[in-house]
Amino acid sequence: MAGSLFLGYAFGAIIVGMISDNFGRKFAFVLGNTFSLLLSVILCYVKGSYQFVTLIMLFGMSCGISFPSSTTLVSEISNCQVRANIIGICGVISPIGGIAGLYIAKLNNTYDYNTNNWVVLHEYRILVVKFTI
Repeated sequence: MAGSLFLGYAFGAIIVGMISDNFGRKFAFVLGNTFSLLLSVILCYVKGSYQFVTLIMLFGMSCGISFPSSTTLVSEISNCQVRANIIGICGVISPIGGIAGLYIAKLNNTYDYNTNNWVVLHEYRILVVKFTI
């Protein structure tokens, strides 16, 4: 599963240049974030493993579109004195959001290893990560 996420991320990072050149960085940023939000919600309700892996790959592709375009957009619109700090924060905030979502889910006892209630765990992760991007 993790390999399919990074494979999708690689494809997204490859096509983000073409999207940004033809339609603009802001469009690529909004497009990537919109698709990642929609795919995150759809992933909560997938029943089969093949569907899950395919959607995870598409989710990685949407992240591969939105993350590089967000870094480029931030570097273009930020002040020279704070540019490096802001770009560093952009690289750190998304993993922190994912970890925070899983930690909040663990505190609320949403995942039980006997029932495999991974849908609720994934919903918590979506909420926290989407608010940190």
